[in-house]
Order: sequence, then structure tokens, then C-alpha cells
Amino acid sequence: MLPLIEVMDQSLTGQDEGDFRQAHWYKPGDITYTGPRQRSVLQTMLGRHWPVPHEADAVDMELFRNGIKPPNQVFRRYGGIVSNEAMVNKFRRYLGTEFRFSNGDSLYERYRQVISGERHVPGSPGVFYNDLEDDPRNSLSLDGNYVPWINRKDILTKRLVLMDIRREAIAIASEQFLRGEVRIYSRDEEPYNVPTKLKAPDVATQLYWDWREQNPNK
Repeated sequence: MLPLIEVMDQSLTGQDEGDFRQAHWYKPGDITYTGPRQRSVLQTMLGRHWPVPHEADAVDMELFRNGIKPPNQVFRRYGGIVSNEAMVNKFRRYLGTEFRFSNGDSLYERYRQVISGERHVPGSPGVFYNDLEDDPRNSLSLDGNYVPWINRKDILTKRLVLMDIRREAIAIASEQFLRGEVRIYSRDEEPYNVPTKLKAPDVATQLYWDWREQNPNK
């Protein structure tokens, strides 16, 4: 059963902004629970949109263990755009399905490669994930933000690396989602735009373009 506020929101806006299933944000699919008890406990502790980790999935386990929270209000940088729950959920689904880094990696694939040691930590050649320190306060840092004492820049922890990947993906994907298109660059031809299947509501897209017109260099 859909939460009442979501049904009302969909009805009042007259727009199909999302299917309202709880979307994963770093891989395709919906968040599922093994039963009512697990759903109740995890949602009470961590929030409604926190994915349940599967023990056989290293990406699931590392993101959960390091307190990497799903993105929420990520559009405020574009002139203060505030998204409702349906738009946030749709953006999470975009991140987990359509989004690709410039080399073609999905967000899940980027996490998997780094966590498994298949590739070095982004921005740190020769440094691999398993060589990094754990953050002993992860279980107390479930808000998805940096914790106070991490101001020491000489310490690179696993959580910082996972957060940096998250930050880069959101910075790129949020603008693509608002524009409703992805800019493709090729050595052999001029850059061109490809429409996305999932995009922000029209009103958010217009607000984005209004902001972009006033801030062409940002």
C-alpha cells in the first residue's frame, strides 16, 4: 500500500513522477526485506530508503558497514531546488540504472572494482581499498556526512573513498537528471546530447535552466 502522502502528491501534481517503489541508488531494482520484522527494525533505525545488504554482495556490505546513506536533497546547489519524495526516489533509480561515469562504468561497477581491488582508489594510483584504515565510528555516522575528526587529510579511510565515489556520481548524475539528457563526447565527432529515460519533473527542469542562465560558468 502506498503511503497516503505519496498518493496525494501524485494526484495533486497530475504528474507521474515515479512508481513509488523504494529504489536502490547504486544498482538496479527495488529495496526488499526478508519479512515484516526486518523491515520494521531497519526502517526504524536507519530510515525508509536504506537498502538491506546481502551478505554475498561485497558492495552491499561495504556501503552498509561504512554508513553510506542514499542521496536525498541533492538539487539545492542549482538555485535551491527542493525535491519531493517521489523525485528523490526517481533520481535514486536513475543513479542505479541509467547513470554511467565517463568511461562507461555504472555506479555499482565502480564500487565493485574499487572494493575488490580490481582498480586503485580513484585519485590515488597504487593505493588499494583493502590497504586503507577502517573508520571506527562508522556505526555512529549514518547520516551520510563526514564526521568531525576526519579533518586530518593524511588519513584516507575506506569510508572517505566510498563517500568520494558517491559525491562524484551525484555531482554528475544530478545535472543529467535535471536536464533530462546526457552529453556525449567523442573524438571523431562533435558533442551531442542523448535523452535520458528517467528525468526530473518539468518544473524542476525549468528551475534548473533558469539557474543555469544566471550562472553560466558554474
